[in-house]
Amino acid sequence: MILITFPHYTSGGLLCDMIDDTMSVTGSNGGLQNYSHNLLKVGKFDSIVQNSIDLAVFEEKFNSCQDAKVAGTHCNPNALPCEWFEKVINITTQTYNSKVYRWARAYYHYYLTSGPWEQKGIKWIDKARSTAKLYLEPNLLCKKPNVINVEFEDIVNSSSYFRNIIKDYSFDQQFEKWKSNNEFLYAGNFHTSEPVIFFKQAEYEVMTGRHFVY
Repeated sequence: MILITFPHYTSGGLLCDMIDDTMSVTGSNGGLQNYSHNLLKVGKFDSIVQNSIDLAVFEEKFNSCQDAKVAGTHCNPNALPCEWFEKVINITTQTYNSKVYRWARAYYHYYLTSGPWEQKGIKWIDKARSTAKLYLEPNLLCKKPNVINVEFEDIVNSSSYFRNIIKDYSFDQQFEKWKSNNEFLYAGNFHTSEPVIFFKQAEYEVMTGRHFVY
């Protein structure tokens, strides 16, 4: 079994579709509804980054899906028994672009349609900025022998590094569908778009300890 480890909104469902050779439907939250990518999720499924787990719960789930070709989890592989798997592909968000791409996906696909965001004016702006701060936390690298780390921006940009990782599996149809569902990431004005502006303001506040002043 291949394990895909990823924080939410970093295309874990896409990689599972590629390895499974499936074309999953896109859910209302913008994510691919791939069965495999939910198989080894434990704890708080909506957690930003999970760096610790209940191993007994994880093992129970692992034992129940031995026939699976690939499985996904929100847990970082540093906290997992990676030797249980053929290999582990760990989607990381160490770079600025990886973080901001992830935030933009969450912003457009989830938060804009979320109840708590039904506010106006400065309250809405404050809500966006404070939420963006959660996406500043990176998903960590893992140096275990059978773990392959790939930055989320490598996936978004379909880099040669990412293509080499996935070269033995399906690619073009799955990636083109995912790309069309996330076309805002490829817009010429992406780096001056609303979610990116909020992200930069959130980063400023965290780095300086000061409130961003308009």
